[in-house]
Amino acid sequence: DYRSLILSKFGYIQSASVWGGEDNVPPEYGKIFVALDTFSDSGEYEKLTDLNKKEILDYLSSKKILSLQPQIVDAKYINIVLDVLFKYDTNITNLVTNEMQAEVEKNVLIPYNNNILNKFDTIFRHSQFVGAVDNSSRAILNTHVRVYVQQTIEVPDDNSQNVFNIEFGVPLTVDDGTVLVQTSTDIPWTENGERVYLADEPKLNSSRERNIYLYKISNGNTINKIRDVGEINLETGVLKLRSIFSDVPIKLKILVHPESNDVVGTRNFLLRIDETATRILANPDEISRGGATQSIDYQAFPRERN
Repeated sequence: DYRSLILSKFGYIQSASVWGGEDNVPPEYGKIFVALDTFSDSGEYEKLTDLNKKEILDYLSSKKILSLQPQIVDAKYINIVLDVLFKYDTNITNLVTNEMQAEVEKNVLIPYNNNILNKFDTIFRHSQFVGAVDNSSRAILNTHVRVYVQQTIEVPDDNSQNVFNIEFGVPLTVDDGTVLVQTSTDIPWTENGERVYLADEPKLNSSRERNIYLYKISNGNTINKIRDVGEINLETGVLKLRSIFSDVPIKLKILVHPESNDVVGTRNFLLRIDETATRILANPDEISRGGATQSIDYQAFPRERN
């Protein structure tokens, strides 16, 4: 097949994903799509050059596997953001909280990201990752991991682009009344001198789409809706924004709820954990530190962010 041919012929290709046009989004019948991940010194995905793509397509054409026309597309990232929360027994380790957090980052998060993810046909398995944290130290008693996905867009100040098609790469879900967990910018987002924010709400007569709107806050905490600016499809994980403006160029990060804690990379999507955005928080276990009488003060981890 295309995948095995490419991997055996071209040594600079690390992994490959191949899918039929009927499985593409949107469908394009009569085509075979190929996404390729190259080996790189940085560990980051590097796009193939046009010369590389031509070389590979010419080779596939010479094999005449199928009558379908292959097309090479660039890979995209599903950026996974984690909240890694764990309790540890201070009677077993001499490490303090920040040292325990650093150990989990060094021994679990980074190796999992580099060795398990960052290639095609991989899965972020929630229970596997939780088990890796639990097993990384005898002192760790229990672990709670929240899973989100995030994408970032750049909004210019000259209106050169105000329409955005943002692919999260996985089905999404509504939790606690919202699919948008958090939106943030590198600097305050203003439109005509006023701070503005994004939020979502149910869309009339649709269970699979949510309406996205822009709002401002006045009088301390009153939310004033400005206008509708798009919609998000929960099934496809695609967010479409329009009429988005900013007084100054900003980087807008949008964090959302995936439908499942297990994140699967399909088609041309590579998985990676955003190590910068991921939070690792360790807490000394109250009961192991103070005995069973401390159970009244035990603070369980909340299911979602506060």
